[in-house]
Amino acid sequence: MKRIAVLAFSMIAGLSSGAARAAEVLNMSNWLPPTHPITTQIIKPWIESVQKKSGGNLVIRQLPMALGAPQAHFALARDGVADVVIGVPGYTPGIFISDKLYTLPFIGSSATSVSLAAWRTHQKYFAPLGEYKGVRLLGLFSHGPGQVHTKKEIRSLGDLQGLKVRVTGGYLHEIASSLKMVPLLKPATESYELLSSGVADGTLLPMESMAAFHLQKVTTHTLLVPGGFYFATFFVGMNEGKYQSLSPEAKAALDAASGEALVRLAGGVFDAGDERVLKELGAAGHKLTVASDQLKREIQTATSHVEKLWLDEIKARGLEGAEALRYFREQIAANEKPR
Repeated sequence: MKRIAVLAFSMIAGLSSGAARAAEVLNMSNWLPPTHPITTQIIKPWIESVQKKSGGNLVIRQLPMALGAPQAHFALARDGVADVVIGVPGYTPGIFISDKLYTLPFIGSSATSVSLAAWRTHQKYFAPLGEYKGVRLLGLFSHGPGQVHTKKEIRSLGDLQGLKVRVTGGYLHEIASSLKMVPLLKPATESYELLSSGVADGTLLPMESMAAFHLQKVTTHTLLVPGGFYFATFFVGMNEGKYQSLSPEAKAALDAASGEALVRLAGGVFDAGDERVLKELGAAGHKLTVASDQLKREIQTATSHVEKLWLDEIKARGLEGAEALRYFREQIAANEKPR
C-alpha cells in the first residue's frame, strides 16, 4: 500500500512538473507576406530569440492569416484580438503624433541610425504621452531612406508635379502635397496593384521594398534623394494585459529579445536590403538618378515647414518638442557610419 502511494505521488508530481514546463503561447498577427524580408529576417529571428531565451517556455506563433488590414493592427493588439502584432504608426492617423518626428525628410542615411534614434527618443520623451495605451511596445524601428520610384525619369521639381504616388502616413502626405504631387494613402502591400493598374504613377518606398514587393516589374526609374525623401517606422507591440499575465521568466525572456536588440536587428536587415537591391536594380538596367544639389535644395525649401508642423502638433499634446528633436538628431549623428 505504501509503495502504491509513493508511485501515485510520483505520477502526480511528474504531471505537475510537466504542467509547469508547458510553454506559454502568444498568437501574432502579421499582415506582411510570408516571404517578405521583415517576416523572414526580422520577425522570425526575433521569435526564435524569444523562444531560445525562454528555454522554450515562451512561444510566439504567427497566425496563418492576418486578423485584419494593416491599419487595424494597433487596435487588434490593444483590444486583445491578437496577442502580438506588427504595425505602422502612420497607418492610423491622429494617434501617434510623436512618431511623425521620425518621418521628416533628410534626417539620415541609414535605417540603423534612425531606428536607434527613434527608439531612444520615444523611451526618453514620448512614452509618458500614452499613445500606445493598452499596448506594450516591444520595438520601434525605421526602414532606410525612402525614395521615389516611378515610370518616368525625375530630374526637376516640375517632373514631380502632378505625379500620383502611393504614400504612407506621418508627414509623407504633407511632403508630397507640398511638392504638388498627388498622394494616395495606401498600404505598401497595394503598391504593385496601384502601379500595374495605372492608378498610381509611382510609389514612395525604401530600396529594399522594390524587391520585396516586385516593383521593378512596374517601375522603370528611381530618384535617389540623399538623406532620404522621407522615413517611416514600424512597431512590434503586445496586448498589455496579456504581457502582464506572463510569468516573470517569460517577461524577462521577451524583454531581453526585444527593445534595442530588436531595433538593431531590424535596422541591420533594412540597411543590408537597401544596399543589395540598389546594386541589383542598377545591374538590371533600372534607371537610378541621384537628385542634383539644386533639386535637393528645392525639395528642402518646399518641405521646410513640416518640422514646425510637428513642433506645433506635439505642443498641443502638452510637450515642448525642441529638446526631443535635438536629441533625436544627435542620436542619428552618433550612430551614422562614415561613408
